[in-house]
This record gives sequence, structure tokens and C-alpha cells, in this order.
Amino acid sequence: MVKRLSESIRKPDYRGCPFTNTLLKFPDTAHLGHQAALKCRIEKEGTIAQIARLAGARNPEALAAQLEMLYSGAFVENYLHKPDSDSDNFYNAAMLLIQAQLTEVDKQI
Repeated sequence: MVKRLSESIRKPDYRGCPFTNTLLKFPDTAHLGHQAALKCRIEKEGTIAQIARLAGARNPEALAAQLEMLYSGAFVENYLHKPDSDSDNFYNAAMLLIQAQLTEVDKQI
């Protein structure tokens, strides 16, 4: 999933997450478009948490929220810095988050 998102960011016509774009276009929380887009974002984050849970992440919900935040920032940065943006930055940062959650060593020792 992270690899696919990283590849999407590289495309010249990439305009970011359609759900986030819809949320920004329709900020009124009562708007049906806003509600539908928010539901999709929440479901997507839930799916990521489920995958993280199956992979053995220590805190799958936190990992999902962090990856969503990273992705949102990555598409904005890519849009601002085209064509010089490096989507490998997103991929590498996402992999660091994932690896930190999957490592068996307790970092609080």
C-alpha cells in the first residue's frame, strides 16, 4: 500500500487524496459530500489499522493515524514542489514508522 501511494505521488497529474480534496472543497460538516468523504477517510484509516494489527504492530491505530498524516502532508508537499518533489521521502518515512511499530525491541527500556 505504501509503495502504491508513493508511486501515485510521482504522477504529474496527481492531485492528492480525493477524499481530502472533497473535505476541503465542502467544509460544511452538514454537506453530504463532506460526510461521505469523511466516512471514506475514516474507513481507510480503519483498514490501515486492521492491516497493521495483522502485521503485529504494537499500536495499530496510532500507526494508521501517523501514516494518514504523513500521506496528507506528502501530497501537499508534492503539489507545492512539482516537478522536483521526491516521493521517496514519503516512502522512506512511512517505512520508518512501520518498522518502529513492528520491531520487537521495547524502545522505552
